[in-house]
Amino acid sequence: MGDLQEELKTLEAFLERKEEETPDLESVLRGLAEESEESEESEDSAAESGEDRAARSRQTFEGWHRNHKERMTRLTKCLEATHTRKMGKIQFSISALQRLDIMADSKPDKNRLSLKRLTEKSLTVESLREVLAKDPGMFARGLILELYSGAFSPGDICRVLGEDNIKCIEQTLNGIYIITVTNTANRDHIAATFKSIEFIGRSNVNSNPAHSGSYKLHNVAPTSACVMGILAGIPSFLSSRNLDGLQEALSDTFPLLENVELRPLIWKGGIHSGKLALRSETEDLAALDNFFQSCNREVAFSGFTGKLTDIKAKSQNEEALLPAKPFEQGFSFKSWDW
Repeated sequence: MGDLQEELKTLEAFLERKEEETPDLESVLRGLAEESEESEESEDSAAESGEDRAARSRQTFEGWHRNHKERMTRLTKCLEATHTRKMGKIQFSISALQRLDIMADSKPDKNRLSLKRLTEKSLTVESLREVLAKDPGMFARGLILELYSGAFSPGDICRVLGEDNIKCIEQTLNGIYIITVTNTANRDHIAATFKSIEFIGRSNVNSNPAHSGSYKLHNVAPTSACVMGILAGIPSFLSSRNLDGLQEALSDTFPLLENVELRPLIWKGGIHSGKLALRSETEDLAALDNFFQSCNREVAFSGFTGKLTDIKAKSQNEEALLPAKPFEQGFSFKSWDW
C-alpha cells in the first residue's frame, strides 16, 4: 500500500507538470490575435491581399494545431506508461497480500471457515487452529492450551512457560485457551519442550501452584525441533562399513526425520555398546509424534531389524527461555517424548 501511495503521488506530480507545460485556450487565442495584429500592421508594406492573409492565418493555426496534437500524443503515451506501471504495482501488491492470506480469497467456498462461527459444539483444537492460522501474527506466535481436568490458573501457566515469554492468554469455549508469546523462537522452544503439563496444588494458600490442573499444549504452526534417540539392533560392524546406507534407510523409513546423523555409543574404556545415537531434525513434531505412536519404530537394514528407543525432542534454539524451577514445590510436567 505504501508503494501504491508513492506511485499515486508521482502520477499527480506528473500531471501537474504536464498541465503547466500545456498551453491553455486563452493563451493560444492571445497568440493568434497578436499574430493577426502583426499581419494587419504589415499589410500596407507587404500589400498582401485578403486571400493571402487568410491563407497565412490558416497555416499558423494548422501549425499550432499540429504541434499541440504532437504534444498531446506524447502526454498520452507518458500517462499510459505511468498508468501501466501503477496497475502492475497494484496487481503485485494484491498478489502479495493474498499470499499472506490477509485478503479474503476470491472463491467464497475457500473462505467459509473464517466466516463460520466457532460455537461450543464446533470449537475444537483443530477448528481453532485452522482459523488462527489465517492470521500471520498468530501463526508465528500462537499456542493453544487445552484444559483436561482441574482448574485453570493463568498465573501458574505464566510461571511455567516464563512470564517474560507470554504476551496474552485468552479464553474460548470448551476449556481451550489461546496463548500469544513474544516471538517465534520462544514459541518453538515452548512447543518442543512441553506436550502436557500437570499441576499439583497445595492446601497452603501462599504456596504454588495455586490450583491442580492437567493441560495439553498445541502449536498453531508446525513445530520444528531436534529429535534424539537410540537405534538398537543393528550390529556396529555393519554401520561402520555402510553408515551412509543405514542413515538413508532410517530416513526412508521415517520420512519426517531430516538431516539424520548416527554415531556409535561408547562404554567406559572405549568399547562399543552396540547401539547408535540418533540426532535429526523435523519440521512437524506433532505429525512425527503421531507417526511414531502408530508404528513399531523399526527399521530394516542388511537382514537385521533395528528399533528406535528413548526418543526425545527439544527446541533447536539452545537459549534457555523457560524458568529452571518455576515452583519450589508441588510442580510437575511431562516433557515431549514418546
